[in-house]
Amino acid sequence: MIQARVTDEQYDWLIERAIDEEGDMSAAIRGAVDMARIFSDILQTRDPAKTLREFIKRGEEEQAREEAEFES
Repeated sequence: MIQARVTDEQYDWLIERAIDEEGDMSAAIRGAVDMARIFSDILQTRDPAKTLREFIKRGEEEQAREEAEFES
């Protein structure tokens, strides 16, 4: 269990994320933690811009594979 004090802006963002997760605030918080971890990992590399480009490229390739499988 996590208890935290957040700003109104942060809370509003989490609520929007929860709405996207079919009303599941826990899923929204887990997703936010995952995003923060990934972002932190990228920023801590020697070349964050390059690492981000590689991350985006991998995501695009994965999405293309999933779409190709769906169309089959």
